[in-house]
Amino acid sequence: MGIWVLMQPENNRSRVIKDSFIHRFTQQSLGGYFGLKSYAKNTEDHELEGKLSMVEKYNSRIPELVERLYGCTEREAQHADFILGTVHKSKGLEFDTVVITDDFAKMDSCLNCSENTHTQHEPLH
Repeated sequence: MGIWVLMQPENNRSRVIKDSFIHRFTQQSLGGYFGLKSYAKNTEDHELEGKLSMVEKYNSRIPELVERLYGCTEREAQHADFILGTVHKSKGLEFDTVVITDDFAKMDSCLNCSENTHTQHEPLH
């Protein structure tokens, strides 16, 4: 939601940006939304680029969509029909069934890895 708020004209920002990193871009010297977008591109932060793309795609619908998501939220995991999360946040947790989507960032920069780097692939059980 913070990225969407940052995208709004400064005089129309009715919500506070809670994320301290995104909030820093409200400073004129950092360039606002376009400064954040430039930062994401220059640092190859693919996760942030994905968030920016979503905000651009759903722009004016973001508040409604966020409200609908919160309206469907079950706070107690044991009562939830399913749990959405990131790989990072699920570290150390156990689930009977796990579905992994194909939305991982493409790692084109790995094409430039040294030849001494080896990747081991193991089947998942």
